[in-house]
Amino acid sequence: NISNFRHLEPAKFEPARNMTIRSIANFDESIEDSENNYSSQVIGMFVIVPKVAGSMDIPAVEVPFSNHKSALISNKVKINVKKLPEGAPENFKNAVGKYNVKIEMLDKGKENFEINKAFNIAVKVAGNGNLSPSIIPKLLPSPDYEIFEPKIINNSLATADGLEGEVEAQYVIIPKKRGDLRIVTELFSYFDPKDEKYVELGSQALVLHTVNAQDIANAKTALQKLNEFTNIVLEKV
Repeated sequence: NISNFRHLEPAKFEPARNMTIRSIANFDESIEDSENNYSSQVIGMFVIVPKVAGSMDIPAVEVPFSNHKSALISNKVKINVKKLPEGAPENFKNAVGKYNVKIEMLDKGKENFEINKAFNIAVKVAGNGNLSPSIIPKLLPSPDYEIFEPKIINNSLATADGLEGEVEAQYVIIPKKRGDLRIVTELFSYFDPKDEKYVELGSQALVLHTVNAQDIANAKTALQKLNEFTNIVLEKV
C-alpha cells in the first residue's frame, strides 16, 4: 500500500564506535514511480566518516512506522578504509579533501577599533571532503585581546566527493592593547586524497589598528567638535 510511505519515521543507525555518522538531508516526502509499478522514496542522507583503517561494516539502518510497531531494516555494507600515510604534520586534525582557509572582518567598513569595545571576525574553511566544524583552526590566545567561544555556521552540501561548501567560526574580539593588533590562527594542514600528499597552509593573520578614547577625540575635526558642542547646548536648552 503506497500510503505506508506517509507513515515512515526518520531513519536511524545502530550505534557504531569506529565511525561518525551525521545526517545531512531531511526526509523527502516525494515518491518516485518507475516501471513495473515500483515506487521509491529517499528517507535520509548521511555522511559517514570512519575513524580506523581496515575492513568495516556500515551498520544497518532502521526505519520505524508511525502507525504500527514494525520497522524496515536495511542491509549492511562492508567497506575497506585506507590508512593515511605516515608523515602527517603536527597540526593535522584529520582534514581530508581539498581546502582553503581565510580570516576576515565581519564588521565591514571599520578602520580603527577602540580598546575594550567588541568587534566580530570569522575564520572560514572552504572546500570539499570531510568538511566539519572540527577542522576549523582556532584563534591563538593573546594578552593583547580577549576572545569568546565562537558561533559555528555550517554551509555545506553533500556531493559525490563528500561534503562541499564552507564552515566558519565567528568570534567576538575585545582588544586590550593600543596600536597594531595581530590576530592569528593555528597552523592548518590537510591530506589531499587525489594527490596523496599532505598540504600545509600555515596560519592566517589579521592586523588591525586599535585606539583609545583620547585618540578618537584628537582625530575629530574642528567642525565635528563644534557640532558636538552645539548639540550639548541644544539638549540643555
